[in-house]
Amino acid sequence: MSDKHQTPENTKGENTKEVKAFFEKWDTYRKAMDNDYAGHIEAYKALGDFLKTNIDKPFSIFDLGCGNAEFMAQSLKNTLIQRYEAVDISESVLELAEKNMSHLNCEKYFFPGDFINVIHNRETSFDVIWIGLSFHHLSYRQKEKLLERCSSLLTKGGYFIIFDPVSYDNETLENFRKRWWNTCHLYWNALTHEEKLSIKEHVDSADFPESLSTYKGIGGKYGFSEVESVFIDPTEIYQIIYFQKT
Repeated sequence: MSDKHQTPENTKGENTKEVKAFFEKWDTYRKAMDNDYAGHIEAYKALGDFLKTNIDKPFSIFDLGCGNAEFMAQSLKNTLIQRYEAVDISESVLELAEKNMSHLNCEKYFFPGDFINVIHNRETSFDVIWIGLSFHHLSYRQKEKLLERCSSLLTKGGYFIIFDPVSYDNETLENFRKRWWNTCHLYWNALTHEEKLSIKEHVDSADFPESLSTYKGIGGKYGFSEVESVFIDPTEIYQIIYFQKT
């Protein structure tokens, strides 16, 4: 079943100033991660299993919006990772990423900045491009352009993989945000009401999720033969979706 994407066409996409300010409030975000409210633990376990199952040679990965890379470091354990590159808009968080990735025996490169600008200036090919909880900050057109760029950088058979909030087919942006807030308000109990509201403010201003059906449509336009979900968290808000390059 297909649906029309719900992201407004005139959305400017990632408001880097607002997103950076939100993630500088690291204690609140850290609380949400520690309590697994977005399903990080199982999601990154699913990513690790996916990499081990589907890639049987030394591989490279580009981590867009890497955050502190704590969960990614766990995902890459016991894989054939050969080269890890990462970008994040927050330099303080990027320093944490370098520390968390230090035990991995592979080439490592870290770039501060907006991942859209950085990836458009990279010419290196990758076997995997990963973006966790950031793709939904982009407008529909920006998502298309990023997928097109990633397709040009990926090796044949390579994967673009997202971990993101995903809407239902034909679910409006307003209804998605209501569904997200109901979940946050009822179940994110380790956060204070003020902390929940600060995350809600971010979601209401910067989150523009799409459905799996919409992603299948976009992927087909830019050379991805398969677009499938490999993880859905219990709240049915967050998913891991892979796009495999033809």
